[in-house]
Amino acid sequence: MIEALPQDADRPQLRRWLRFLVALQAVGLVGAILLLLRRGMPAGAAIAWVLGVWAFVLWLCAAGGFAVKALHGDWPAGARGGLARAIATLMVESAWMLRLFLFDMSWRAAPMRLEPGDRRAPVLLVHGFLCNGAVWRPLEGELRAAGLRYAAVSLQPSYRDFERQLDDLRAAVDWLRARCGQDRVLLVGHSMGGLLVRAFAGQHPERVAGAIMVAAPHHGTALGDLIHGIEGGPPSPRARWLQDFNHRSDERLPLPALNLWSGDDNIVVPAASSALQAVPERRTDGYGHMALIAARQAREDLSAAILELLNATEQAA
Repeated sequence: MIEALPQDADRPQLRRWLRFLVALQAVGLVGAILLLLRRGMPAGAAIAWVLGVWAFVLWLCAAGGFAVKALHGDWPAGARGGLARAIATLMVESAWMLRLFLFDMSWRAAPMRLEPGDRRAPVLLVHGFLCNGAVWRPLEGELRAAGLRYAAVSLQPSYRDFERQLDDLRAAVDWLRARCGQDRVLLVGHSMGGLLVRAFAGQHPERVAGAIMVAAPHHGTALGDLIHGIEGGPPSPRARWLQDFNHRSDERLPLPALNLWSGDDNIVVPAASSALQAVPERRTDGYGHMALIAARQAREDLSAAILELLNATEQAA
């Protein structure tokens, strides 16, 4: 029998939409190639031209966040380094965004490994805005090599109702606790998932062994003003609910926690909006928003941080 998280924490909507978009793109590409062939262009040239234009348009979409970042003065020369480093950061981020959205989150299941034997707290992975649990597939190899038990939720991808997301996360946490016979789980959240992890851990510290937030917009992002308005979706720095949340929590967590972020983040703008005043943090520059959980060295660093936090909670117990 294939195990699955509760239905509220294993939603398929985004996967279906991404598959539809991939199919729509495929139809458009084939149509464009046939049109060029009908106009007399050689087959090889038609295929190369259409695929080249398609790849360039996708790259522009993936790299758009860096343009917004630069326009906001959040990617000055001193931060982005030389031209070669800036291009490498942009290309790596773009490549991971395209892979995650066109392949992993469209066609692969969210990772899960709950084999018996490990007595450490299981790890629950929480995705961000317009993502699903399969965004964690690149990290799975590191988690498996570490012998950890883990599962990834797939929540409503829009995050327009933060309290509803917390209810769905609660169902997943309780399911994982019962399934693994543990009182607490370790939460790892990326982007908006980091805000969810922080809110849930603050409300239910008795169920959480520790919390890691990665590239979370703790103080909002300028991109939030462009999507769903100021009070919905990705948080605007002006969002009242986010300001109230930070004020109530005093930016603290009553349990072991770590906040990871990058000065090269192309989604959290300015990148320093990911910083928290009262939670231990590590800043790792050189990674864009998605690369911070997907690039090889970033995955190794995140896996090491998870093990470090688990060891700390074991010693404290």
